Amino acid sequence: MKMCPHCKVNIEGEGNLCPLCQNELRGEGTLNKWPYAEKLKKQSIIYKIQLFILVSIAIVAAGLDFMFDLHGRIHWSLLVVGFVLVIQLLIRKLYKTYCIIPRLVTLAAAYFIVLLMAASLYIGIWDYCIYGVVPIILSSALVINFIFTLFDKSGNAMVYLLITLFVNIVFYWIVLSATQTKHIIWSISLLISAIGMLAIFIFKGRKTVGEIQKRLSV
Repeated sequence: MKMCPHCKVNIEGEGNLCPLCQNELRGEGTLNKWPYAEKLKKQSIIYKIQLFILVSIAIVAAGLDFMFDLHGRIHWSLLVVGFVLVIQLLIRKLYKTYCIIPRLVTLAAAYFIVLLMAASLYIGIWDYCIYGVVPIILSSALVINFIFTLFDKSGNAMVYLLITLFVNIVFYWIVLSATQTKHIIWSISLLISAIGMLAIFIFKGRKTVGEIQKRLSV
């Protein structure tokens, strides 16, 4: 067993440094008491690499923006930083030991919709975003969550499918009320929502009712 000459304590394992004072240990090592998490170490390295790349992209964008475009208006690099922040938040959730994919899909849809709406105001493509991109994102999240709900046995996917359905219908109602015009992509999105509702009541009827009762405390 190794010993720290400074702290006068015995240290089990094969480490070379004292965990208390970081001085070099003396003596022969013993078998590690705890298993070595090789997978976590690899994940940590990959996580640090992608973090370095994303932060570098944000720094380069900010540097180019503020060096060549100093007119006192909103800078496009802020949008880049926003997208980098959202991607990083999603990656952090993905690296968790217990990651719920439907939750990640729902959060990704929400984050990107907010960022795209902000970007569309700045760029001047608000109509394309609201009437085209947003319903496509919501419909895609709905389909993905529905697929996971069919094969999910824990019941965690159901609540995110219901949330996506609710948001899709509310968004459609807001757009229809504000414009008094039926938009083809939103109409398709509403049809997908209706088919999704029908499908979950057919394939997951009891669980759907139970989930709604539980969430509404009925």
